Amino acid sequence: MKYWNIFLIIIATAFIAGCLPTSVHQLYTDEDVVFDSDLLGMWYDPDEPRGDVWSFSRRGIDSYHLEVFKEHDINTEPAAEFDVVMSEIGGKRYLDFFPREPEDRDDFYNLHLVPTHSFYRINITMDNTTGRDRDTLWIGLFDLEWLEKNLENGRADLKHEKRDDMIVLTASTLDLQEFVKQYSEEAFPISEDVRLIRGK
Repeated sequence: MKYWNIFLIIIATAFIAGCLPTSVHQLYTDEDVVFDSDLLGMWYDPDEPRGDVWSFSRRGIDSYHLEVFKEHDINTEPAAEFDVVMSEIGGKRYLDFFPREPEDRDDFYNLHLVPTHSFYRINITMDNTTGRDRDTLWIGLFDLEWLEKNLENGRADLKHEKRDDMIVLTASTLDLQEFVKQYSEEAFPISEDVRLIRGK
């Protein structure tokens, strides 16, 4: 529950107030993984000048380490850290977030935590191609309301568990991929409201 709460705080501060579906399984297979150096660096919400800063660095050959800093203060300890993998599925790109285990927790306590994956459709536009004055990271959040509606009416056929207002997907990686190929535009809408710009 701690991982979920941390992630909710981050998303609520940077983008929206609300919940997001999570998944027991990752979205990508090894064949889907891509690395784009354009993601590296710091990003922030232009509408929240004292909001979170997301800092992506390279982790290994083809993944990222994400540190999230509160209130634009990159000189403090990060509020949360994630291992992030970019994948390309059905011609669209996604980020898969997986929380890093907190170091300040007892091993017995950590044993009872079950970290989950969360994923987002993304598009990066560079300022020299769009006429904007900053590079922009567009983020399509997994639309919880759309998912709930379409799970109930049977249109979205994904194995899942529901607890309170949370949906945890238990579908396999391959089933998740088939889902995003079919419903990417509807389930992960990208709009002007959810974007980060590159810090200078």
